[in-house]
Amino acid sequence: MYQEQNPLVKTKLLDLSIQASEGHYSLPRENLGSSRKHYTHFELALFTKDGAWINPHSSSLLKNFKELPELLANYEEGTSPVGFTIPKKLIETLLIFCRK
Repeated sequence: MYQEQNPLVKTKLLDLSIQASEGHYSLPRENLGSSRKHYTHFELALFTKDGAWINPHSSSLLKNFKELPELLANYEEGTSPVGFTIPKKLIETLLIFCRK
């Protein structure tokens, strides 16, 4: 599910950048090579299909995502918003939502 070379995951609804390393907001915050199974939390950025940043605080795309409050709790605002230390399970749930 997580690829070091191309962290962008494309879905029907939006694209997700899911990353983990010592330079990202992930847990653990260290380089573990190409294996993602040891990470429990990831850095997350969301993009429209044309590559524009999505701010989940103000975007209507995620209004029906039941776990939106949990996502917003760890998501900064701004012109380039990023989710920090987002739990793996929440990302998996978001992927299922975005693929419907």
